[in-house]
Amino acid sequence: MFMSSPNVESEGKTAWRQWNGVAWLVLLAAWWGVVWYHLSSEWRLNPRHQYGFVVPWLAAFLIWQRRSELRAAVFGGGKGGEWNEWWGVMIAWGLAVSGGLLKWVDPAWRLVSWMWMLSATGLTICWLWRAGGWLLVRRTAYPLFFLWLAAPWPALIEHPLNVGLMRGVAATVVHILNILGIAALQRGNVIELARIPVGVEDACSGLQSFQSGLMVALFLGGLRRLSWRRRAGLVLLTAPVALLGNLARTLWLALAAHARGAEGVSAQHDAAGYTVSALIFLSIAALAWSFPGEREIENGAESEQKNDRWVHLPGVDGFCWLGAWLLMPVMVWGWISFRGAMVSEQNEPLWQLRQAALPQGWSENKIKLDEKVLRELSCSDWDARQIQISGGWVKLFHFFWRPGIDVPSLAVGHTPDICLASVGWEQTSPVMPVIFKLEGRELRGVIFRFRQEQSEITVFHSTWHGGVEKLFTQLPNAVYGRWDRLTMLWEGRRNRGQEVLTVVMPSMGGGAKEERFFEEILKTVLVSGH
Repeated sequence: MFMSSPNVESEGKTAWRQWNGVAWLVLLAAWWGVVWYHLSSEWRLNPRHQYGFVVPWLAAFLIWQRRSELRAAVFGGGKGGEWNEWWGVMIAWGLAVSGGLLKWVDPAWRLVSWMWMLSATGLTICWLWRAGGWLLVRRTAYPLFFLWLAAPWPALIEHPLNVGLMRGVAATVVHILNILGIAALQRGNVIELARIPVGVEDACSGLQSFQSGLMVALFLGGLRRLSWRRRAGLVLLTAPVALLGNLARTLWLALAAHARGAEGVSAQHDAAGYTVSALIFLSIAALAWSFPGEREIENGAESEQKNDRWVHLPGVDGFCWLGAWLLMPVMVWGWISFRGAMVSEQNEPLWQLRQAALPQGWSENKIKLDEKVLRELSCSDWDARQIQISGGWVKLFHFFWRPGIDVPSLAVGHTPDICLASVGWEQTSPVMPVIFKLEGRELRGVIFRFRQEQSEITVFHSTWHGGVEKLFTQLPNAVYGRWDRLTMLWEGRRNRGQEVLTVVMPSMGGGAKEERFFEEILKTVLVSGH
C-alpha cells in the first residue's frame, strides 16, 4: 500500500483551499457584474438615476480607504464555514432565481433590481463572514449599504414625491415672481408667463438633486468617518440644500423667459443647471467638512502582516455556490419551458397614423415633440398629428417600442392621468372602457375627462403589450395590473413589444355623440399596421 507523505498532503490541501477561495471571488465578481449591468439600463434611460454609474466606484474607494482595517479583520477574524453560511447563501440564491423569473416576464420591473441587490448583498455578507467573521462584516457594512444608492426607488414612492416637489417649486417661484412685480400663473408644474410658459422638469423638482446629493453626502460622511448621528444630520441637511438650489434654478430660468422669451431659456438652461448643481455639491461638501471627523480604528501591528485568508478558504463551498449560480439560467428556463414558454412578440405596430384625404374644412399638421422627451421615451417609432376642424381641434400621439428595446420606466409614466395632471389638468371622472369598430376590428381603450379652469378635454388612450390590448390601470404600472406579472409567470407567458395610442380633443359633453366623433376621427386617420 502506498502512503502519501505529510508534506505532499499539506500542499494539496493548501492548493485546494486556494482554489476554493478563488471560486468565491469569481462568483462575487460575476454576480455583482450581472446586477450592475441590469441596473445600468435604468441609469442610462432615466436621467433621474444617471448618478448610479458613479456609485460602484465610490463604494470601491470607501473599501480601499478601509484596507488596513479589513486586513486586520481578516487576520483576526472569527470562525467561518459553519452551517449558518448555507442558510444565508441559499436565501441569496433563491432571491437570484426568483428575480431571474420576474425579469423574464418584465425586465423593467423595479422589484427585480431590489431582489438582485438583496441577493448580491447577502452573498457578499456570507463571504465576508466566511473570510473574517462578524468583525469583517461590520467593517464592510457601510460600503455595502452605500451600494444600495444605485437601486432605483420604488415607483409608488418616487413618482408622487417627484410630482409633489415639482408643483411645490412651481408654486413658490410663481409667488416670488408676483412679489417682484412679474405676472405669473401656476398650472400644475408649469409657470405661465407673458412671453412663454416655463415647465418645472424632473431636474428642477429637487428630487433628482436630492438623490445625487444623498450619494455625495453619504460618500463624504463615510470618507470623513463621521459618526452615524452626524451622517444622518448631513443627510437631513441635504434635502433643503437641494430644494433651495432647484428653486434658484427655476427662478433663474423664469426670469430669463420673462426677459427674452424662449431664446433666453435656451441660452441660460445649461448654465443654470451646471451652476446650481455645482453649488449644491459644494454646499454639501462644506457641510460635511463642518462636522468633526472621528478617529480611525486602531488596527495594531498585525494589520500590516501579510495574510491570505481572502483566497485560502478551507472546504469546497465556493465551488458548490459557483455551480449553483451557473445553474440559475437553467432553473429559470426549466420553469418557463415547463409552463409552456408562450412568448407574444409585437414586431410591428398594430395601427399607424396615415396621411388621409380629410373632409372639407379640416386640415392636418405634424406635431414636433421635444427632443428631451423623445430621448427619455426611447421609442423605436412615433408619430404625432394635430387636425384642425371647424370650431375645434384633435391631437393624436402614437408610440411604438420593438421587442428587444429596453422600455424605460419613464415611458410607463407618460399616461394621461400623469402627464395632463402635471400641467394643471384635473381629472373629473374615473376612466371609462370603450370599444370602437375600425376596419372590421375592435379597438379597445379607455376614456379620460379633464378640466382646467373653463376648459374641458376628453382623452382616448389605448395600450398594447406584445400585441395584446391592455386596459389602463393606475400606478404603479400602467402596462400591468397588480397581479398580472405573477399570473403571467405562473402561466409561462411573456409579452414583448409595446404600443400606445392617445387622442385628445375638446370635450363634447360625453355620451354617444362624443364616442361617435372619436370613432369618425380614428376611421379617418388610423389604419391597420398589418
